[in-house]
Amino acid sequence: MFIRLDTTKQARWLTFHQSQNFDEPQPQASQQVPEEQTRRPLSIRRNARTDGFPAGPERQQDTEATQKLREWAERFRARRDQLKKERDSEVVVVSETECTICFDKARNPTSCKACKQIIGCQRCIRNWIRTQADSNKAPSCPLCRGDGFANFELFD
Repeated sequence: MFIRLDTTKQARWLTFHQSQNFDEPQPQASQQVPEEQTRRPLSIRRNARTDGFPAGPERQQDTEATQKLREWAERFRARRDQLKKERDSEVVVVSETECTICFDKARNPTSCKACKQIIGCQRCIRNWIRTQADSNKAPSCPLCRGDGFANFELFD
């Protein structure tokens, strides 16, 4: 008869039966269990958890807390996915943005605060604002004609 030691319980069983002097074969050297493992005091709560039985009200609270964490994590994932979709839908590929004034690829693209669209090159927008200032007009967006450039700073 071969005895395979998988758990501490089996080691305790084997130690008990060996002390009774039964005619069972001795375990091989690779299967020897240290004495500290065979003489540990039993823990009812630990054994109940390892045997699959709930260990009282603490275990029920753990289950409720775990369930709440799972629900929170699911809500978090759903909100994160929603924000990703919103962000991805608002992304404008800047490399393909065309300046509405010079019709070239926009260099240092600048947007309007009123219509929230990328208007064009920062240099072109500065020239647009200067032209309007020379005509005694308030700076306005070339697309929506709104006052999206009212706080735009001109640097020389």
